[in-house]
Amino acid sequence: MNTRAVTLTCPGGLEALLADELAGLGISVTHRGRGAVTGEGTLDALYRACLWSRFANHVLLRIATLRDGNADALYEQLCEVPWDQWLRPGQRFVIAVSGSTPAIANSQHAVFRAKDAVVDHFVSRARIRPNVDRDNPDVYLQLHLDEREPAIYLNLSGAPLHERGYRVSGVEAPLKENVAAAVARWGGIGTVAAPTVVLDPLCGGGTLLVEAAWMLADVAPGLLRTRWGFERWSGHDAAAWEAVRSEALRRREAGLASLATRFVGFDAEPRAVRAAQANAAAAGVGALVHIERQPLANLRRGGRLAVDDGVVLTNPPYGERLSDVNAAPFLYRCLGRKLRAVTPGWPVAVLGADVEHLDEFRVPGYQQHRCHNGPLACFVRVFNAPTQPEAAWPLFRLRTDAQVEGEGEALANRLQKNWKQLKGWVERDGIRAFRLYDADLPEFNVAVDAYGDRIHVQEYAAPSSIDPQKAAHRLEVALDAICAVTGKSRKALALKVRARQKGTQQYRRQDSSGDLFEVEEYGARLLVNLTDYLDTGLFLDHRPVRHRLQSLCRDKHFLNLFCYTGTASVHAALGGARSTTSVDLNPRYLAWAEANLALNGFSTAQHHLERADVAQALAKGGDQFDVIFMDPPTFSNSKRTPNVLDIQRDHVDLLKGTMRHLARDGVLLFSNNYRRFKMDPSVLADYDVRDITAETIPPDFARNTKIHQCWEIRHRG
Repeated sequence: MNTRAVTLTCPGGLEALLADELAGLGISVTHRGRGAVTGEGTLDALYRACLWSRFANHVLLRIATLRDGNADALYEQLCEVPWDQWLRPGQRFVIAVSGSTPAIANSQHAVFRAKDAVVDHFVSRARIRPNVDRDNPDVYLQLHLDEREPAIYLNLSGAPLHERGYRVSGVEAPLKENVAAAVARWGGIGTVAAPTVVLDPLCGGGTLLVEAAWMLADVAPGLLRTRWGFERWSGHDAAAWEAVRSEALRRREAGLASLATRFVGFDAEPRAVRAAQANAAAAGVGALVHIERQPLANLRRGGRLAVDDGVVLTNPPYGERLSDVNAAPFLYRCLGRKLRAVTPGWPVAVLGADVEHLDEFRVPGYQQHRCHNGPLACFVRVFNAPTQPEAAWPLFRLRTDAQVEGEGEALANRLQKNWKQLKGWVERDGIRAFRLYDADLPEFNVAVDAYGDRIHVQEYAAPSSIDPQKAAHRLEVALDAICAVTGKSRKALALKVRARQKGTQQYRRQDSSGDLFEVEEYGARLLVNLTDYLDTGLFLDHRPVRHRLQSLCRDKHFLNLFCYTGTASVHAALGGARSTTSVDLNPRYLAWAEANLALNGFSTAQHHLERADVAQALAKGGDQFDVIFMDPPTFSNSKRTPNVLDIQRDHVDLLKGTMRHLARDGVLLFSNNYRRFKMDPSVLADYDVRDITAETIPPDFARNTKIHQCWEIRHRG
């Protein structure tokens, strides 16, 4: 049979995979370019390429090579093409254009002139003219503009080949099917022995699982397509096509019957789970693919994953960056931690849009491929999940042998004494952030907090009656003593001055390091920043409150008002909350909250973030919640809202508005840190109110029991 010149296009980065694939389909490759592979093959081979190519976008049969020129020169050249060999009189056609040349500034003008050339060819021969039909053409033509070699093609595939026909239910930002096939191939699918399990812990619409299943079951990716670009072409050989398709049907039946690999996918979003299940069923692999709603946080070894040989294929969501805090890298960090624990040693192929996100896997050896998913440049990182345990947490250490003399001796002794009292509790409960010292000695008016192995020092501003030079000297003495007993240099300390804040001063950036790092409490991993703002992102005194919420929220709907960085929502999620809703007006806090959730394996599909003024949000009708936590500031006059909050003045309205959203058998935990706060008698009369302050003061704040007040509030009856 005669061979024909053909070009197959593909997403950028897949050229090598496509070239290898074509060699197996009977097409001899003559050139591999950017986003395309050129070769020669018989009509039978071209049909196979249409039906079997997992990586191509289009199969383009060359009609004529053109000379570079403007649109009018293009018209003259196209008039010379023997169009009777490609279209029958009266057929409908469409012309798509790709590429560009300096001589043709307007590609659509080139399309119009190309259309004119085709029509005029038939008119000049007194034939019935073909008509342009973009929606239902008989013949698909492709005009490629290129300075080196412009050409006109017959598009044998018609619609793009990545449109397999099984995606009956889509999700946002869908992964192209041919890119998913590339991820599967780079992950080893189809090149090594079939694994026992293929896992996608963030499966979205299930595309990676379907493509991997088809690859292992020898299913031709074009079998579900109902229309092709070659079917009404005058050169189409229906018998040859039917033979190619019948062979593929037999191979599919045999492959699915013999496939022993299990395919497992998880996603936190119900819509994604439904879409993945529907897509797998439409692809004919519904019986082989198990899709389940589960957040990454709940990924465990056991059940379907209690095997030693498997492959992980995944495309984590990129997320929407809400501010300078980006949640995506923390999701990747969590994923890496989970894979280390659940799938040690398994090959892993991850598609990501940012190399820095992929670096969060923290594996020393890997392969990396570049590709495009639609217009988005992506990277596929391939590695084996580490088998060694995760590195130990950086722990606080105090030098008990430190010798400090002179003015700082008393402070050094107090730091050592406090650590001796707290050490057992810190180690028993796995606390990685705590207060070591809080102005215990009147001459050293500072707070010293440990965050992992880092030290955060806050100087309480001295009253005006204290000589500034004397205050500065005492601070120097204090810092020397702190450095001596912790073994830290001055540069390693994060130092702030804590004075009474006015207006929006408490929210102003003090630095721009962007240094977010992890600490842990009661199983929750939380992000803190010791330099950029006055507050670090974690209120240490509320640790018992957060732990309490964790125990209260199993199977409950949780509302977090004035959520700050969402730490309470993380604890509620870890406690098994069915949903959490976190409300704050500050977009940076919400972005930080999203990052905290991602770090623990939770997504906003189940744990919602709402940017709103709390008073305005409560005034609306809406959902009922089983557990609510509200920790408002003492005073706030944010420029983002016309409302000015004074917690003593406004707490009655705030509480009544909140109680309207509390389920009849629910509980509200209300806290604030205004030392002179008094609960209004009307609240005590209207609701069942219990003061739990004493139960919520942690050991490291035992000397400062007025750090906050906290109540449990329930509906009466």
